[in-house]
Amino acid sequence: MQKWQHCKLQGSKVTFLGAAGLFENRGDQHVGERAAWSKLEDEGWELVGVIYVPEEGPVFYFKRPAPLPEKA
Repeated sequence: MQKWQHCKLQGSKVTFLGAAGLFENRGDQHVGERAAWSKLEDEGWELVGVIYVPEEGPVFYFKRPAPLPEKA
């Protein structure tokens, strides 16, 4: 079964999400907005949804296939 990684982009902040929207133990990244889009594209992230928050603007949600676990 395919597993997925998820993140969101709000302004210029990329936030990595775990199962059920909980934050993973990864550092969130602050980069310029154009750099954030390029980085997500280069790393294989696929845009899956957009939500508009009136006070904050659009929030973009992405997914990509999670790497398969290494076999021992």
